[in-house]
Amino acid sequence: MSKKQIVVLILIVAVALFFAIRIIRNALTSEETKIKKLIKELAGEFEQKKFTKIFNHITDDYKDDGGNTKESLKEDAKLVLAFVYEIKVSISDLRIIVSKDKKSAEAGFFANVFVKTKFKDETIPQQMIFYLRREGGEWMLYKSNLEQYGEGF
Repeated sequence: MSKKQIVVLILIVAVALFFAIRIIRNALTSEETKIKKLIKELAGEFEQKKFTKIFNHITDDYKDDGGNTKESLKEDAKLVLAFVYEIKVSISDLRIIVSKDKKSAEAGFFANVFVKTKFKDETIPQQMIFYLRREGGEWMLYKSNLEQYGEGF
């Protein structure tokens, strides 16, 4: 074998090992862990006011207990961008139940949301329940217990 063939063979083996490790790691990662990671990522995006990334994980038919839809939440996000200086989110007691067929899940948690606006500072405690379903291999939020949240903005 020439040096060139050996290098090519090593590269092929390295790429194959890389993909094998990723596949195995994803297979071993539980759905609960994936959802926990998603919720923490979404909280971080909320703090940074990166709403586009959040809306990528909300289904088009989203509806919550307060009557909000994906579109009405998008409108509210514009107000947040206009009036909110700072957002801090802390999540505790995160519990997840995944259906046996792994197509739907419920995530319950307590969220403390600190909001600093042009008008006032406010901490909003909220017991949350997110209802998720698998779409295209991703966990998507299709319902929550969020209600109308007053006139803080």
